[in-house]
Amino acid sequence: MLDPPLAEARAFMYTQLHSQVEIICGLRRVEAQRYGRYRQSDNKRDKTYSGLVKMLKNYSITEAYIELEKVLKAANGYFDIWKQYQALWDL
Repeated sequence: MLDPPLAEARAFMYTQLHSQVEIICGLRRVEAQRYGRYRQSDNKRDKTYSGLVKMLKNYSITEAYIELEKVLKAANGYFDIWKQYQALWDL
């Protein structure tokens, strides 16, 4: 028996990924206007990094999902082998 089950581990890993992305995208940007580099009209910009995921060109969030699935598939393969050894031991 696998504890926690793979479905529960998958849900936990996805929840952790989503919460980390939410933390990063929810950070407030540095207000450069106070240092005189930007004009007043530039404060229409987004105050957080919520658009960061869209701006990533070389890496997408789907690649993170693919990597998580690879880890879970490897864990499932390891568990299947362990079940075979357990069955052999029981004989």
